[in-house]
Amino acid sequence: MSIFKKFFLIFGVLSSLIPLSYLFARDNVLVHSYKNELQLNEDYTYVNAFVIDQTVLTKKILPHFQTWSFSFCPSSQKFEVIEAYVIHPNGEKIKVESENIFIRPTPDTEKHPFFSLYQQLSITFPQLRVGTRIYISAKLTQIKPDVHGFSFVFSPPYRTGVQNYIIDITIPKSLNLLWKLRGDFKVEDKTEGNVRHIHAYLENLPSYRKESAMPSFLDFAPVFMVSSFSSWEDIGRELFNAYNNKSPIPSSLKTLAQGIVQNKKGKEAIDMLCAWMMNTFALVKVPLMNEGFFEHHTLEDILKNQRADSKDSAFLLQALLKTQGIESYPCAVGSLYNPLPLPTLLQFEKIFLYIPKYKMFLNPENLFTMVDNAAQNWAGRFAVIGTPHGKAIHLPLLKAEKNTYENKNSIEILPDGTIQGKSILKATGAYNAQIREGFYQASLTGAAFYFLEATREGGKGEFILPQNPLDFSPLFSVNGQWVSPKALAIDKVVCFWAPLGLNIITPQSLNADLTSRKRLYPFRTLPSQLRWVYEIKIPEGYKILSLPKNVSLENSGGFYKSIYKKEKDKIFITQEYKIERANFTPEEYEKLLRPLLNILEAETSAIFALERE
Repeated sequence: MSIFKKFFLIFGVLSSLIPLSYLFARDNVLVHSYKNELQLNEDYTYVNAFVIDQTVLTKKILPHFQTWSFSFCPSSQKFEVIEAYVIHPNGEKIKVESENIFIRPTPDTEKHPFFSLYQQLSITFPQLRVGTRIYISAKLTQIKPDVHGFSFVFSPPYRTGVQNYIIDITIPKSLNLLWKLRGDFKVEDKTEGNVRHIHAYLENLPSYRKESAMPSFLDFAPVFMVSSFSSWEDIGRELFNAYNNKSPIPSSLKTLAQGIVQNKKGKEAIDMLCAWMMNTFALVKVPLMNEGFFEHHTLEDILKNQRADSKDSAFLLQALLKTQGIESYPCAVGSLYNPLPLPTLLQFEKIFLYIPKYKMFLNPENLFTMVDNAAQNWAGRFAVIGTPHGKAIHLPLLKAEKNTYENKNSIEILPDGTIQGKSILKATGAYNAQIREGFYQASLTGAAFYFLEATREGGKGEFILPQNPLDFSPLFSVNGQWVSPKALAIDKVVCFWAPLGLNIITPQSLNADLTSRKRLYPFRTLPSQLRWVYEIKIPEGYKILSLPKNVSLENSGGFYKSIYKKEKDKIFITQEYKIERANFTPEEYEKLLRPLLNILEAETSAIFALERE
């Protein structure tokens, strides 16, 4: 949901947004063909050769195609550029020289070499101009078989579209390999002698544009894939085996765990262990895609390093919980809501920990999500639990009543137009988890400055935390106080909007969910309920001239209602917004959600008027 992303941006958790997708539409670049040739061996090693042929059509897209990159794992893979060149509109062909092809560590590997093994090969193309045709021929060789089985996902370039997307697969007849598709692929599968040939192609795939709060293209767009896995439970068993530590737990770890939990038991012990992990370890956010995939470091190395990715964090936390008699299992999670057509490790990005006794999912990269079992941005995603038999699930979704945000404001307008106020913020569910994480990392005055700077009134203030974010009691509250000097022009008649003050999630911030064009793709969000309450004391000598009209709209998607009242020298405002569902089809968005968002947008401009008596 975009409001969550905004909150994280404020605290610097997200470093960048996805580039505007319209740049990659077919009007700006034309992909003539994308050809794949996969040759698979008996041991599931392979060579995948591919050729990309595309033309840049507009000046604004040129910087995005100046460099092309591909990441690979050198300990198990080899990547080579066979040929790369450009053809300019005048017919001039320029080959990319070797000095313009270079390999370096990926950003993750540079920053976290203990956790990422990937390298990145980059090609810099010479003198690109409008109408330049770009040609790349390369091959990826898998030198060592994947530890946990084989799968390959062929996903066309969705953001640009493609005229011809071609896949040719050659495998030994005896090799167990399944294929499956989504979309309009045409497939031929035939065997000649001891060799099996699979040919798949897709023609004239249009470009897909990015929309707010949409799922990944891989959730619904055309895809072709092959896999050696027959079921998602197979992957669950692989995950179980990777984490099933048959060695006795070291006595030193038992002593460490007992010192952390003291005499606490059950959920309280889990709270203590999670708080210790948050305080002790630098949590590293890197994807699973390394050699070994599910393989983690040893307990000794993890404790020594005091830096942990999701795999290591889950393994250590699982061992610590085991010392307290608490059973837990690893859970592989990815960004997709729907499973891909065939089981594949490429579905997954992180390792969570599942505690069956409490039906609790812990995200080791953000242990604040343990509160209310809020899976946060991962709610509803497809996952596999690493039990002895494996289990495929979707992470639980909170109901709206369990995922709430409330902001109560006591505001006074002084005679010189200065506004001063106090706020109390309370949250449950995913809001609780994200606000905890934000304030765990943020400067209280710095965060207050940021939020106030984004309001019409501006000003200065500070947040006050009545409790430590690492106190995992379910309800978390934040207090705030601020002043906006001479924010209003004082005259015979004073007109103003409701001051936002120290408000982390505002009605205005929800406008990002409102698309200007008719929606094409599903809208994904979290069921939630938000409430804003204002008590505004007006200056002495003024009377309330006019208030906005009350508004109420309700449908099966949710509701919005506002109540405006006056009483002597005070204005009382209550606004409530509720989303009942997690998923809206494009048609449901237009019918149910857009009317609610339109009202919400209009309400942000509601004007109040005072008149001097």
